[in-house]
Amino acid sequence: MKILFLLSAVLISSALAVPSHHTTKIGEKTTIEIADEKVKSFSRSSGFGTLQTYDVEGPNKNKWIDDKGKTVGDPKNYEFKPPGSLIIKKVSSIDEGHYDYIPLVPPKPLDLPPGIHVDPGVTGVTVNVFPARK
Repeated sequence: MKILFLLSAVLISSALAVPSHHTTKIGEKTTIEIADEKVKSFSRSSGFGTLQTYDVEGPNKNKWIDDKGKTVGDPKNYEFKPPGSLIIKKVSSIDEGHYDYIPLVPPKPLDLPPGIHVDPGVTGVTVNVFPARK
């Protein structure tokens, strides 16, 4: 029984460890499906090491905020689509990066037998932005 449980945990962990990819072009409208559940906020990290947060409620609702508290980009360019998608009305180069989310309801911890450990999976969507074709 322990072997079956361990095998199931490994397979689930492997399935969760594959991040999704989304490709779009500058100037296009696109929808990024980030989560299957209700979200509290999204995060976006770029290749330059910057982290930005997009809250779906509260004082910074529907805005990308950087780690210094400044608004990034035009808030009118982004729209939250429940339960966990983000619409970008006109993609630009600042939209490239890895998108993830914070769930509205935190997950319950797994009740694992002693000695069993499951590594958390990699979540989110990596968005690649390419120049528009002329």
